[in-house]
Amino acid sequence: MNQALLVSNLVLWVLVLALAAVVAALARRIAQLHAHTRPVSRPTLAPVPTVGDTVAPFAVRTLDGTWRTIGGPHAAGHSTLVFFLADERTAGRELLSTLEAVHQRERDWLDLVLADAGTDATGEQHRFMMATGLVKIPRVQAADLAPVFQVPRLPAAAFLDAGGVLRSLDPVDSAADLEGLLQRPAN
Repeated sequence: MNQALLVSNLVLWVLVLALAAVVAALARRIAQLHAHTRPVSRPTLAPVPTVGDTVAPFAVRTLDGTWRTIGGPHAAGHSTLVFFLADERTAGRELLSTLEAVHQRERDWLDLVLADAGTDATGEQHRFMMATGLVKIPRVQAADLAPVFQVPRLPAAAFLDAGGVLRSLDPVDSAADLEGLLQRPAN
């Protein structure tokens, strides 16, 4: 009788410790997901453009050190799609492959810019970008765009027409959402 009680108590403690380990792992993962879904933008006193407003031109430095102007009328008459992403896990491989296809297919009228909320410019994320071909797309730090676009969650996209007018600023959860943002401008 005592031996059965001892064995059952031992099994109970093993299960309690296993459950504690599972709860700790879940808490860590929830914290990671929460960090990826936080707003990218910091509050600002400047007016935030809404759909239909012209975005004043501003320059941002890309991760490769060059400067890129976003907003205002585009010199070549191109529209601009700014895609905000935390990392490849939050966007999903299907969405990133759609981004690459859009970049290849629509380059004659659309400039694509990746606004990267992550801090890993040369590590695992850069290797992923190299493998998918997304490394050819200019990347900027999303924090540099914070004063202009108040992005509620990631991934998201801002679409500006050739005149610098904000046509949409929406979360993007699927390839269909991304394709829906792109409406070829009437020339």
